Amino acid sequence: MRAAHYGGANYFTEANDEIIVMAMVETKEGLANLDEICATPGLDAVYIGPADLSFALDMAPQADNPDPIHLATCDKIRDSAHKHGIKAVMHCAGAPFASEAVKRGFDMVMLASDLNCLIAGVRKQLDDLEANTEG
Repeated sequence: MRAAHYGGANYFTEANDEIIVMAMVETKEGLANLDEICATPGLDAVYIGPADLSFALDMAPQADNPDPIHLATCDKIRDSAHKHGIKAVMHCAGAPFASEAVKRGFDMVMLASDLNCLIAGVRKQLDDLEANTEG
């Protein structure tokens, strides 16, 4: 019932046309089965979490990882997605890396995280509070 309240009376007949189905590819097993994953019927996109993908590449986890092997692996995932007619999505911690991901052909980027955005917002408010109560 709740879905009909926020999605409208036609939610149940049209929801599947509006919901995006993504698979995360960030493990050794996922990389080994990349083409099969990207060929999954009904899949709309593959999503890369760079820090977790680093583990699959035997690297320390790092957001916005500039390592050439990491970047090449991300590009391989992008290429497989596009070969199978689906979108490639990259999680990015900062705007410069996100911009480069778009230039490299990623269809969508997720910029920052909810937690980092909350922390940044609270930090700004605390800094403003401190600046306005000094003296």
